[in-house]
Amino acid sequence: MKLKTPPPPAILAALQKTGKLAGPADAFRISIATDINHLGKYSPQWVIATPTVLWVFDESSPAEPLLQINLSEIEEFRTIAVVGAGLLQAKTAGMWLDLVRYSNHLKYHFGRAAKRLEQLRENEPFEIVEEDEVDPRRCTVSGILLEYPGQTSPFAVKRGRVFQRVVQLMRPYWGAAVLIMFLLVLTLLVDLTMPQLTKVLIDGVIKQDAAVTKVFPLKYLSGVDPTTILLIVVGILALLQITRAMIVIINGRIGSRVATSITFDMRGRLVDHLEKLGLAYYDKQSTGSLVGRVSYDTEAVQGFVAQITGGFLFQILMVIMAVGAMVRLDSKLAMWTLLPAPFVMAGTFFYYRWVYPHYERFWDRSSKQAGMINGILSGIRVVKAFAQEKREFDRFQTSSAILRDARRTLDASAATYYPIFSLIFSSGGWIVWYVGGKEVLQDRMTLGTLMAFFGYMGLFYAPLNNLTNLSGWLTSFSTQMHRIFEVLDTPITVPESGKPISLPVMQGDIVFKNVTFGYSRQTPILKNVSFHIRQGEMIGVVGRSGSGKTTIINLISRFYDVDEGSISIDGADIRQITHGDVRRQIGVVLQEPFLFRGTLWDNLTYGKTDATIEEGIAASRAGNAHDFIMKQMQAYDTWVGERGAGLSGGERQRLSIARALLCEPRILILDEATSSVDSESELAIQNALAELVKGRTSIVIAHRLSTLRNCNTI
Repeated sequence: MKLKTPPPPAILAALQKTGKLAGPADAFRISIATDINHLGKYSPQWVIATPTVLWVFDESSPAEPLLQINLSEIEEFRTIAVVGAGLLQAKTAGMWLDLVRYSNHLKYHFGRAAKRLEQLRENEPFEIVEEDEVDPRRCTVSGILLEYPGQTSPFAVKRGRVFQRVVQLMRPYWGAAVLIMFLLVLTLLVDLTMPQLTKVLIDGVIKQDAAVTKVFPLKYLSGVDPTTILLIVVGILALLQITRAMIVIINGRIGSRVATSITFDMRGRLVDHLEKLGLAYYDKQSTGSLVGRVSYDTEAVQGFVAQITGGFLFQILMVIMAVGAMVRLDSKLAMWTLLPAPFVMAGTFFYYRWVYPHYERFWDRSSKQAGMINGILSGIRVVKAFAQEKREFDRFQTSSAILRDARRTLDASAATYYPIFSLIFSSGGWIVWYVGGKEVLQDRMTLGTLMAFFGYMGLFYAPLNNLTNLSGWLTSFSTQMHRIFEVLDTPITVPESGKPISLPVMQGDIVFKNVTFGYSRQTPILKNVSFHIRQGEMIGVVGRSGSGKTTIINLISRFYDVDEGSISIDGADIRQITHGDVRRQIGVVLQEPFLFRGTLWDNLTYGKTDATIEEGIAASRAGNAHDFIMKQMQAYDTWVGERGAGLSGGERQRLSIARALLCEPRILILDEATSSVDSESELAIQNALAELVKGRTSIVIAHRLSTLRNCNTI
């Protein structure tokens, strides 16, 4: 969908008849089609605008426009959401006029169209840019709606890239990787030597075949007692097996060290990236799902290295080398052995194509169940308060049943697939037994050669049989790695500036200039807001719930970036100031205080871990928290549970205020900070803050007028 799509010829002809079309069709500034009409039926309608006139046409009857209006008569454009659709509206003569209706699929584009029409109405110059053309919330491949801009949908995933990126993770460990590959090849050579020794043992030692006695090691043992030769050959076999075991042990240890190192690196990168992501990402994500990706999905890297050291890579190389050895030993028998292989490979390919979406579904449901458990346990007090244990248990059981059914589908398919293909493999062995045995009986092949061939056939079939499990491991691995890279590829919506400005000491002069912002860009909460908070002022902010009070805090703290306009501190755009300088000098006390599991002292000094005892107690007194802390069994060393369990709401709030004050912020923001405390505590906190806010810029959000009585401006 484009904001300047050429209209159909019939509509162009109708426009020419109006006599108001100045110039050719490319003079249109806006030309966009809906997918439904005002009645909600699928019949495209067109909005076409020049710098002076706007038309609305119905494609089913294009002879006359449905609407023709001069832009000078329009006061404002907007889009609004209705049930299952949206409306593009124009305000004229003080009333809102519905121009067109569109489905939610086109919501983004008509939001951009409304913005461009508003610029056109105000004679502002503009150009249609890529942001107008491409909806960042939709997959460019499938068009499905994404959870957040920048997310990679399952339809856009390039499976080969997953392995390429995992191999790149091994770059710091190339030396160990080369050693692993060398030991792997050494193990293969040892395995391929053993069937040859079996042939020597049977034909040269037991049957005393003259041709075989001339090969290594028998040619150096002529005249030696056969029993002694038997002992030497068996000893060589034992030595090879011991050597193989030692190589496998060393390779396994090196592989484990590399795998754990890569997993460690991956977890670090995940957590580092998660910390850099904006709050908008967490608004859309389940905490349980993210915990699962860091804790469990990263284990897939461990399995990948294991597959290199002794898994599928080893088996693939073994199959190739075993085929070469069998062809060299007897090409006819080798052809019979390879007969089932194409059928198995084709079956594995089709099984992989079938099982992959089922693995996607299984991991998705597993992730959702983890998120549900996290929600139930986090809100266990609310669950118990409303006696909803049975309801939550039933909800969990429903989710668990869906997960169980998804697992059953995978396990049932595997239980059917693997035995069938194992049976197909066995058919090749039956043929070799018959054809090879017949050759031995007719003296066209020695028994030792046949037994050696069986040895190579075992080295061929065993790994090939295991390779049928490759599809299961491959789908599980690629699904888990996709979930990891999905997080790592999520764009940072609040990035550090390329040329950051250092502001180690803020004065606290804050300016909002024409700020527009919404958690959804199409439904802004703040529209063209401007105000100036001078250094050292104490500003009160009041308003109904949902009017944008907390949003102002989020923007000043740069938890989110503005959609339009700018916010500056001490004359510098907040987007240019380093994150550390912004967050370190802005103290925020939220309406819902959060405490970590740990001691009261750990929570108090969370923002300033090097604080002295005197500084901590002073901040605690200022926040009116010292008295209740000293009443605890172990005072500041008292342990509190998750989210401050064991403390009252008011106590958590007072400790939260003290924590903010300890950092000595240049800008202090209180978001309903005293809503959870009693009147006596509120008065004590206000008296303490009256001294502390001197010289600092303070923003107080409250519903109680008593909280705002000391403000310079409300």
